[in-house]
Parts: sequence; structure tokens; C-alpha cells
Amino acid sequence: MRLLDARKFAVREQVTLRFPLTGGSQCLVDKHGIARVPGLTGPPGFQLEDEFASAQQFTLERSGAPPQQLNRAAMEQLTHRAAEPAHAGADHDD
Repeated sequence: MRLLDARKFAVREQVTLRFPLTGGSQCLVDKHGIARVPGLTGPPGFQLEDEFASAQQFTLERSGAPPQQLNRAAMEQLTHRAAEPAHAGADHDD
């Protein structure tokens, strides 16, 4: 799972996704797929893709629902499931 997968998932599912960064701050991926680090005032001393690759905990925020804590395996499963075409399981002739 890459950051791009999480960004696509956030757009598709209209959710906000957060994950911790090494320095103690967080990255937020909004429902538009934009990844940002609140409070960052200059060029970061890290690569966001690398930080995402090492993240093991994620917070998923859906409108009107309490935040959901997910480990990396659960997040990978969600992004994989969301990436599958809706007709992938269809077993009929057109």
C-alpha cells in the first residue's frame, strides 16, 4: 500500500485519514486526496511517502461517525477492497 492508494481511498470513500509521523506530528489526507501536515511551516525534513510506508496506525474519520483506529493490515485491506472494480464479482453474461 502506498500513499497514493490511501489518497484514492479517501476520495472514493469521502473520509479523512490520519497517520503519525516520526517527529511526533501527523499527516492528514482529506476527502479530496490532499495530504498535508498541519503546523508545518517550511520544507519538511522527511519524505511523506517514506513516513507513510513506516506508519503502523491510522485513524479513519467518517462524517457523523466516531474516529476508527486501524492497524496497517486493516488499512491495507480497506484500500485493496475499495480499489477493486464493482463488477469484479459479477458472474453473469451480458
